[in-house]
Amino acid sequence: MSRSSNGAKTRPGAPGTFADLVDELQRRLPELSQSNRAIAERVLNDPEGVAFMSISELDTDTWLAKL
Repeated sequence: MSRSSNGAKTRPGAPGTFADLVDELQRRLPELSQSNRAIAERVLNDPEGVAFMSISELDTDTWLAKL
């Protein structure tokens, strides 16, 4: 494990900052499945709200938004 610029532990190849994550998600959006694209778009559109959701809540929230 390495450390990001703020000292947090990160996996090799993982985005080190939120800006890196945004860049990575935007770069990969066209190749993601419909479900993964919906989750990525939710993260991009409401990062603060998503930060405090469980995976289950994010899944439910994303699924409901598709209805």
